[in-house]
Amino acid sequence: MFNAKNQTQFIDRPTGETNKTIIVMVPPKSDAPVSFLVKALKVGEMEIRVNASIMQGVISDSFKKILKVLPEDIAILRSKRTPFHLDASTTQSFNVSLSIDERAVNSSILIGGNFNPDQNRPKDVLNNYNLSLHYGDTVIVTHINSESKENITIESIPDHIRTLFVMVTGSGSGLLQVNWQYRLNLMHFKPRFNLNMTNQVTTSVWMREFNICCSFIPKNGMQYSNRTVVEVSIPTGYAMDQHNVIETANTNPFDRVEIRHDGTTMLLYFNKMDKETSCFSVFAYRRYRLPRRRPSYIMVQDYYHPKLNAIMLFDLY
Repeated sequence: MFNAKNQTQFIDRPTGETNKTIIVMVPPKSDAPVSFLVKALKVGEMEIRVNASIMQGVISDSFKKILKVLPEDIAILRSKRTPFHLDASTTQSFNVSLSIDERAVNSSILIGGNFNPDQNRPKDVLNNYNLSLHYGDTVIVTHINSESKENITIESIPDHIRTLFVMVTGSGSGLLQVNWQYRLNLMHFKPRFNLNMTNQVTTSVWMREFNICCSFIPKNGMQYSNRTVVEVSIPTGYAMDQHNVIETANTNPFDRVEIRHDGTTMLLYFNKMDKETSCFSVFAYRRYRLPRRRPSYIMVQDYYHPKLNAIMLFDLY
C-alpha cells in the first residue's frame, strides 16, 4: 500500500513512510485477507493505492480508490459525585443521570465508577448499610460496614444506560462517583467561531476564488482563541499554493501559511483570534476534471483546545 500524496499515516510506521509491504502465502484458488491500519491526515477525501504482485513482480495488479474522510472524533469525559449520610437506620435514594449526546459514537461509550465508604464520618456513627445500584434489569447490592475501607469499583455498565437508580438503607456515609465517556464528532459541537465563505466570480473555468471570514465567539469568560488554525481542504482535482491566498484589510493578519497533501490542504495560523472578523481570499486552480463532485471543508479550530471549532462544507465546483 502506498501513502499517496502524504494523505495517510501507517499506524505502526514512522510518520512520512511512503509505503508498506505485507507478504502473504496464498494457496491456489483461495482468498487471503490483508489489512493495513492507517490514519487519515486530512478531511474531505483520502486517496489510497494498493499494488499486489507475484513471482517477484512479474505479474501484478493495482487499484486506486478515493475514501470519504469526516472530521475527527473528540473524547468527552464526564463525572458525577454524590455524597450521602444517614444518621439513623433509614433509607435514602437518588438518581444519577448520564448526559450523553445522542449523536455520540455508540461503540465509544464507556460507563463505570467507584464507591468510597466515608472514613471521615463522626466516630459515634458506624457504617452499617446496604447500597443497591439499579440499571435496566440489573441490581447490584453491596453491604458496607465499619471495616470496609477500600474503594469498590463499578465496571461494565451497558452503554445504552442513561440513568442509574441508587438506594442506601441503614446508617453511615459514603461517596458514589460515576464516570462515563464517549466520542463526539467535531461537526456536532456547538460552533465557537463565526465562519462564512463566499464564492467569487473568476474569468477562467480553471480557477476558483472564495473569500473566508471568521471570528471567535466569546463565552464563559474566554474572550479569544490563543492560537487559531484555519484549515481549507479541497478535492484532489484542484490545488493551492502559498501564493494563492490574499489577506484582506483587517487588524488580525495570519502569521504563517502551510501547504500539505499535494496542494489539497492549506493551513493558516493566527497568533490569536477574538470577536473581530478576519478575512482572506483563497485561489484554487484546476489540474484535471473529476468524474464525481466531492465536498470541500473549512475548519477553524483552537490549536490548544480542539473542541473550540467551527466546520463548514462547501461546493468548490
